[in-house]
Amino acid sequence: MDDLDYSIVHRNLDAKIKIGGLEALDLLLVLIFSAVMSVFFDGGLSGFIFIFLVPLTLLIFLYFIKRNKPEGFLKDFLRFSVSRGFFSASEPMKNQNKLGKPILKGNIPNG
Repeated sequence: MDDLDYSIVHRNLDAKIKIGGLEALDLLLVLIFSAVMSVFFDGGLSGFIFIFLVPLTLLIFLYFIKRNKPEGFLKDFLRFSVSRGFFSASEPMKNQNKLGKPILKGNIPNG
């Protein structure tokens, strides 16, 4: 039981794996994109463009877009841009009465 009291705990266990400044998932997606393009374009100039140059351009684009941004930035940005509606921190919701009980401020019973 004394071993548990003095065990080593490693830091950053939840940190994302980065390869060349990109998250591993982004690099994997670009490699899968390149593999799919190699199925459709097998040789010649168009094959070189779609197998090498387009994924390389996508890697450079992702590197500069995601630089100094938090992890999962593109996923959250895409989710925000696809979702419908208007998001505001200052205006009340239009259908607030459908949410259930209203929030009352200063609900102190009189004496």
